[in-house]
Amino acid sequence: PRKAAFTPKRKLKIWIAGDSLVITPGYAIVRAAGASHVMQSAGVDGRIATGLTRPDVFNWFDEIRRQVKELRPDVVVLDFGGNDDKAYMTGLPEGTTIDDFGGSVWRREYARRVGGVMNVINRAGGFVVWLGLPQTRSPDQTARFDVVNAVVEKQARKRPGRAVYLDTYRLFAGDDGGYTQY
Repeated sequence: PRKAAFTPKRKLKIWIAGDSLVITPGYAIVRAAGASHVMQSAGVDGRIATGLTRPDVFNWFDEIRRQVKELRPDVVVLDFGGNDDKAYMTGLPEGTTIDDFGGSVWRREYARRVGGVMNVINRAGGFVVWLGLPQTRSPDQTARFDVVNAVVEKQARKRPGRAVYLDTYRLFAGDDGGYTQY
């Protein structure tokens, strides 16, 4: 697509959304946008204990569709998956049952959801920046997050010029490349 030029009169509008892991980086992005003459924030919509696997808890699919229509952001920064590393999903298509977390059926359904979210944003004219899940203190949880990250990264790669996956491992790693609390 043709690249837009952003100016103080035509600012790049950024909307940030996702589970609780998007809140802190989201507000850092808002601060950076506020310091820029060519960017503006459309806000941070971080919801604790939500994700893409449980639309019965909070339906991000409807929320994203509504918000991109209303806000018309140029860029949508997303972070989901912190609560999605389970072998349980609601809102499945008729006749679909989920296998174990990370199994082929789980990956296919999670990819459908991730890709669907990206497509909704792209069709509305927005570019997707998806923040990868970080390393954690728990090697088991980090391994589960790796599964989620792999699905998201693959979906972003299918949309060159319209979506990007941002690997947070190196950004938030300790001096040894592993987990660090600060």
